[in-house]
Amino acid sequence: MDAFVARQGIYGNNKAAYLNRGLMPPKKGPPYVTTSVSGITAEDWDAFKARADREQISYRESLSRAVNDLATAVRRGDAVDWKAIKVAPSRPVRIGEDLREEVRSLAAEFGYRQNVILATAMHAWANKKAE
Repeated sequence: MDAFVARQGIYGNNKAAYLNRGLMPPKKGPPYVTTSVSGITAEDWDAFKARADREQISYRESLSRAVNDLATAVRRGDAVDWKAIKVAPSRPVRIGEDLREEVRSLAAEFGYRQNVILATAMHAWANKKAE
C-alpha cells in the first residue's frame, strides 16, 4: 500500500512524506512450533549440544537427525535402549511440524511418551560414533 502522509511542521511547512509499504515478505522454510521437553538430564543436553557444535549444525537440525535415526532404527527392528525419564527441568525446543508429527507417531506406535522418544533419540545420537 502506498500513501502520502502530510508532515506537521512548524510555521506552516506542509511537505508530504511518501510511504511505501509493500506486502510482508513470505515465511521462509517449514513452519516451526515451540514445545517443552521435560525429564532429560543436563548431562544428556550437554552431550547432545556438544555433538551438534562439533558437527557445526543447528540444534534444531541435530534434533531432527536424532529422531529420524531413531525412527529408522526402531522400524528396522533394531534393539533400542529406551531412556528412562529423570527428574529434570522442562526445556523449550523449537521443532518443525513434520518432526512433531514423527515424534507423535513414534509415541503412538511404540507406546512411549513423547519425552521418552526425544530423550532416547537425543541420547543415542549424542553417543553415536561420528560418520
